[in-house]
Amino acid sequence: MYIESSFRYKQIQDIINITLQDYYSFVYNPTNNPLIENLSKRDLLFKIERHGVANGKYPIINAFSIYKATKDVIIITEKLVEMIESIIFNSEPDNNRAACMIDTAISYCAFHEMGHLLLGHCQIQKDMRMCAIENTNENTDIAIYQMLEADADTFAAKRLGEKMVTLIFDDRYKSILGYKSIDIFYEDILKGINAFFYILMYLELLEAKESYMLTSNGEIPKGRRHNEATHDHPPAIARCYYTGKTLIEHLYYQFQIPPKEKYFMEILYSSDYLFGGIELTSMQKEKKFNHITDGSFDETFNAMRQEWLLNTCKILSQYSRIPVF
Repeated sequence: MYIESSFRYKQIQDIINITLQDYYSFVYNPTNNPLIENLSKRDLLFKIERHGVANGKYPIINAFSIYKATKDVIIITEKLVEMIESIIFNSEPDNNRAACMIDTAISYCAFHEMGHLLLGHCQIQKDMRMCAIENTNENTDIAIYQMLEADADTFAAKRLGEKMVTLIFDDRYKSILGYKSIDIFYEDILKGINAFFYILMYLELLEAKESYMLTSNGEIPKGRRHNEATHDHPPAIARCYYTGKTLIEHLYYQFQIPPKEKYFMEILYSSDYLFGGIELTSMQKEKKFNHITDGSFDETFNAMRQEWLLNTCKILSQYSRIPVF
């Protein structure tokens, strides 16, 4: 394994790190969070690194969260950042808007890994780490892993929404980012989320392995099904769907920002998940997104949430450093 610091993305690393450290400091303030009163202070280390099987060869596309004795570590590999940057710069001619979308996608990824750490997910793993793109072992309970991933996704969506609101309230979305309206800024945040999951969709196709959330009869999956490859992550398209919905709902109910679900779903249902393009026909939508359009995914996701509330959160409560809802 070849690992070294990324000098190419040092500026991006420093900018994202400011956001992460701000939230980490908020968590470790007893006034905000009584749960940490009896816990030792820890440090957060965020890095963008070059990871490869060998020097200059087979770059690794991934992100990691690692729980160490005195610090939490979040790592995003340089190749993943490069893919995020490339896909957005190649699709958005306005460099300022592209930069905002890139920041959104990388911030989302980093907050997702932070969610694994602060919610106690890493501590229930034998090696104290979580990995963004990882296949299950045969004896793994896929349902538990998928619930942890959904947990971290919703955590990240809410933190991203709060960052967005801060930029709106102090007018930095205009003065620094150059947006003329909240509406366009909001749309670009949603595009940034889509860009991140667009890459995960590509990686699913690249590995030619099925990633599923449902069993054939609609129940939460338990373990590996015979003769079928799968992941411990829910399908990327499903993750994109519930992440977008979580962000939209959080912004509306907590900050009264009008929802943009119609816009988000139009992008999701188009030929280009990132920037729209040709809208799919009803038949194409039904074939590609039937688990979303018929409402069965919402039902299953709600069942997963209920399972999480009844069982998973009890496992996590002894490790979580923030309130578990």
